[in-house]
Amino acid sequence: EIRYQLAQLSYEKKQWSKAADQFRTLALEKTSQAELQKKSADLALDCLALEKRDADIESWSLEFAKAFPKNAGEFKGIYRTSINTQVVKVANNNKASVSEIKAAIEKSQSADLRGASDKEKIMHAHNLVVLAQHVGDDAVLMSAYSSLLAIRSLPTADREATLASQVGFYEKKLDFKSAYHTALKMKFPALKTSEKELKLGTLADLASLSAAQTHYNKALAKGLSGNAEMSVRQRLVLLSSHPAKELKKQSSHMKSSPRLLADTALLIYAKNHNAN
Repeated sequence: EIRYQLAQLSYEKKQWSKAADQFRTLALEKTSQAELQKKSADLALDCLALEKRDADIESWSLEFAKAFPKNAGEFKGIYRTSINTQVVKVANNNKASVSEIKAAIEKSQSADLRGASDKEKIMHAHNLVVLAQHVGDDAVLMSAYSSLLAIRSLPTADREATLASQVGFYEKKLDFKSAYHTALKMKFPALKTSEKELKLGTLADLASLSAAQTHYNKALAKGLSGNAEMSVRQRLVLLSSHPAKELKKQSSHMKSSPRLLADTALLIYAKNHNAN
C-alpha cells in the first residue's frame, strides 16, 4: 500500500512524529491490509519509543490492544511497561514536586495489571512504596506492602525485607501490637534463635501482651547471655503475677549482677509493699 510506503519513508528519514501518526492511522483503519495493520501498530509504537513519548505509548498501546484482540496480551504488556517507565522517572527524580509524585501514585494505582507477571507486580508495588515514602502517604505505603506480601513468588529476602519494613512502620507509630504480630511472620535469618525470641519478647512486652514472658523464657532457654540475659530475667520478675516467687527463681542466675538483683528486689517491694 502506498500510504504504508510513505509512512516507511518518514520512518527512514527519522521523522518519528510524522511516521508515528501515519502508522497509527494505518493500524486503526479497517480498510488497511490485515498484515500491514499489525506491522503499522508495532512501528507506530517504535516511533513513540524513539521520541520517549511514554504517555502516548500508554494510550496508543491500549488502543491497539482493543483493535487487535489476538495480540492484546502483547500490547497490554507494552502499556504496563510504559506506566512503569513514567512512574520510575518520577520516583528517581529528587526534584519531583509533591503534585508530580501524587500524580504518579494515581497513575500507578489505576494501572490495569490483569495478565501481568509476578515480576511486573513486584516492580509495580516497589514503585508505589518509593513514591509513598516520598510524600508520607501511609495508606498507599501499607497497601503496597500488602500487595507485595500477597505475591506468592516474592523472593524470600524481599518478603523478609517487606515484613521488616512493616514492623518498622508500626514501631514508629507506637503500634507495638501490630508490630509484634507482623514480626511473628518473619524468619530473622541473621539472628540467633535467642536473639529472635528476645526481639519478639520485647515487642510483645511493649504491647503489654502475655506472650512476652513465653518469648523471654525461650530466649533464655536458647542461650541468651550477657546484659541481655540479665535484663530479661529482671523483666520476667517484674512481669510475673507472683514477683517475689519469680525473683527467688531468677536470683541464682542474677548473682553475677548484685546491683541489678538488689534493684529488682526494691522495685518489687515498692510495687507490692511486701518485703518477703
